[in-house]
Amino acid sequence: MSAALIPTTATPLVDSIDEEAWKSLRAEGVTASEVHAIETGGRSTWRRILDEKLNGSTFQGNRYTRRGHEREAFILAAVADMPAVESLTPNATLFAHAKHELHRATPDAFLVQVDGKAAGVEAKSRNHGWDVTKIPADVYDQCQWGMHVMGLDLWYQVTEVMGADGLPTLDDPTVALIVRDQRRIDQLVKAADEFIAWRESGAAGDTLPDDELDVVRRWNAANARKAAAEKEAKALRSQIDKIIAANPKAQTEGWKFLNDEAGGFTYSVKTEEVEVLDEAKWKEAEPESYGTVQRMRAAIDETVAIATGLYKKTEIKTSTRLLPVAPKGTTR
Repeated sequence: MSAALIPTTATPLVDSIDEEAWKSLRAEGVTASEVHAIETGGRSTWRRILDEKLNGSTFQGNRYTRRGHEREAFILAAVADMPAVESLTPNATLFAHAKHELHRATPDAFLVQVDGKAAGVEAKSRNHGWDVTKIPADVYDQCQWGMHVMGLDLWYQVTEVMGADGLPTLDDPTVALIVRDQRRIDQLVKAADEFIAWRESGAAGDTLPDDELDVVRRWNAANARKAAAEKEAKALRSQIDKIIAANPKAQTEGWKFLNDEAGGFTYSVKTEEVEVLDEAKWKEAEPESYGTVQRMRAAIDETVAIATGLYKKTEIKTSTRLLPVAPKGTTR
């Protein structure tokens, strides 16, 4: 099946057989393998990705990536033999989104289910011990980006796990069917477009009016002084602790030390009795009531787990965190 016949709305750009052109066109846009890092990372991550795009990645592959390429044919063949699959086409073509030309992806394969629905395929070869019950966040985003670029609603994530000796077990790979998550796609698209705009603007630092920029500058300087002071105070605290430890009376009664020249410190000791349940004593004294309560606890936990699965809802939780970033060329 040619690229033109693959069930997608995306635009085929180049086949990876033309490695130089394929790498060049990948470097122009945002691809499935990097969109997760762009969405979750900051400017330092963006600069690393941009440097790799402009100057080429220093990563030239290793035995794991080579193994992944070697095992891909076996993994895809296993998917093609699934009863739900009508046909499967391996892919080596770089595609661009029909409207967002710089949104790009190279799926491992495409398939058509027996019900006529099309899907993309992402094949992975993992080391022994890999937990196939969980889909890593970066792989999930890679599949979602693939659906975005290709105009599809389904994606098969297929994982083969090596044996303890590092060799293929020839067991059937684990297959997870991922459905389109438009909310996550919107987040990825927003981050990708911001990265593209930042790149096109010259990848310069953000800017503000001069008076606001001065606030940021002074705030960073104050935080630098605070960080230095906290570091010094932490080092001196260990020495203060030694002084207190050498005073036996301070360990039980505390110590208020005052000096006109050096200042001083107040060290307090608070001891209180707190009543807690001794479960071991309860179990020994009343094994029947203890066992009854444990069974009730287990039943409640199981009921809550079932109810959560049946009646779950999605909540959006927002948290904020503000951290200073030192001006370029300075260290903290």
